[in-house]
Amino acid sequence: MSSFCPDPFVDPSVSWETSDPRLTRCMEDTLLAAAPAAAMAAAAALEWAAAAGKDLPRPSSSSSGGEGAMDGRKLYVAKVVLNGVAIVNSACELAFR
Repeated sequence: MSSFCPDPFVDPSVSWETSDPRLTRCMEDTLLAAAPAAAMAAAAALEWAAAAGKDLPRPSSSSSGGEGAMDGRKLYVAKVVLNGVAIVNSACELAFR
């Protein structure tokens, strides 16, 4: 662990036994960065799998959205792309910090 993190993962003298408690640098860099990234990746994978077999609806010409309304597939693709960008951003933050 010393090659990955210079500090211990948990250090009671830094976290509990002080008037100014804080987390160790190792915990901030691993757990606090990796847990949200892993949850986001899992949610994206589950959503992708759930939507893979579904035909997303397209708005009809008489829909209330009119001519400028985006259809369901474009919204889904935009959401997946933005989710992917957020996952890559979290992974890069974890790897290059």
